[in-house]
Amino acid sequence: MSEGADQKAGSVLLGLGLTLVLHAVALALCVGISTLLRDDAKAGFIPFLFIGVLQALWIWPACMLAAHFKRRRTLDGLGIGAALTLLLNSVCFGIVLSGALSI
Repeated sequence: MSEGADQKAGSVLLGLGLTLVLHAVALALCVGISTLLRDDAKAGFIPFLFIGVLQALWIWPACMLAAHFKRRRTLDGLGIGAALTLLLNSVCFGIVLSGALSI
């Protein structure tokens, strides 16, 4: 593989960073929505319950763009970031369901 083609492949760190930025934007949106719904204490928590499902709304298009522009390593980084987020969401949800942390 030539050096120019290797540079066009992107980087795993770029994919992880992009995942982090997309999650930060989504978190800001969830906080904004929950602030709007703060009159009802339980309704304000609803956006955070579906954060794992909503992840597909911003990760999938980012993965499709990385694949379209043939940024294989960036696509790998996005996948790794999405998998780590899924694991973290699962663990935190399990802690909440077990009753160890009350909301």
